[in-house]
Amino acid sequence: MFNNKVEALVNLYTVDNGELKILLFKKNDEPFKGYWMLPSNLILNKETVTECADATIKEKLGIEDVYTETGTVFSKIERIPDTRIIGISVIAVIDTVKLNVDLEDNEEYSWFSVDSIPKTIYDHGEIIGMTTEMFKNKLLNTKYLKKFFPSDFTMPELQKLFEQLLSKKIDRRNFR
Repeated sequence: MFNNKVEALVNLYTVDNGELKILLFKKNDEPFKGYWMLPSNLILNKETVTECADATIKEKLGIEDVYTETGTVFSKIERIPDTRIIGISVIAVIDTVKLNVDLEDNEEYSWFSVDSIPKTIYDHGEIIGMTTEMFKNKLLNTKYLKKFFPSDFTMPELQKLFEQLLSKKIDRRNFR
């Protein structure tokens, strides 16, 4: 019997003061009330993974025209107890200039450094970790840097981001 569902799990990244951050929503009901989760939706039969991610971002944040690409598939049988849902992570990138969602803490959502993720529901912590590692490797590609910094940036901002991604300090004189 085929009764599987597939969801798009949006990993929306931005850079704030040189630090890579991800957007999470607070769960307001049980189970896992008060824990954090990725924005997600079940994929409809008439849409692709990235179309579902784009619709999720627009629905939850009112943001359109965000760069997205498919990440990794998460298909453990028991990733969500009592139901079979296959998850596909989506990497979404937005720069803080274009971002119209306040970066300050909000009751419903908040931006977290990828180095300090709070308690999350189900396997969202694992999904964030794996997707962020994949994304860190891709970030060395200038295509992504242009998404975060479309017009200008400072060298200290860029250096701080690279230090976070590489998990090591870089001498300022050698960074250029």
